[in-house]
Amino acid sequence: MSLQDAANLGTTLAAVATGVLVWFGLKQLSALKKQVEAGQQSSDAAVSAPEAAHLAVR
Repeated sequence: MSLQDAANLGTTLAAVATGVLVWFGLKQLSALKKQVEAGQQSSDAAVSAPEAAHLAVR
């Protein structure tokens, strides 16, 4: 294996590793977005129940 071949292999491996890290990061962002949306829904429900009770008392 020549020095040029080794350099090309190293560049290819670095590109593959970068692609894997980007894919993993996007997957993590998607999971975080789902958690935030679920938290927002539960927060909305928690606010809605006291508001409904307050309106029912009026």
